[in-house]
Amino acid sequence: MIYELVDIYGDTVVEIDELHDEVTERTIIAAAVNSKFTEWNASDIKVQGREFTLSHRKVLLKIDKQLIKDAQYVVKGSELFKIEKLVDLQKRWTLAYVKRYRA
Repeated sequence: MIYELVDIYGDTVVEIDELHDEVTERTIIAAAVNSKFTEWNASDIKVQGREFTLSHRKVLLKIDKQLIKDAQYVVKGSELFKIEKLVDLQKRWTLAYVKRYRA
């Protein structure tokens, strides 16, 4: 299996402004994580729906879910993906459902 390296980020509250809103900053949680962007199969499309599978991807991450439980973004090169759901597969693997944001 050929892996691609991704970075995993989360938002950290850095301050509260005068309107009591949180001001956040994107911080790195894990760097250079082995990953594999996987394709949707016919049964996935049937369960999730075509609309969902057009805008979302599955990413297999070689990292324990507990280490990235607060993660919100996966970054591959210049592409930013918002994490929608994390699924614990084994001790070392996590499946992430992500949505791509275009810059």
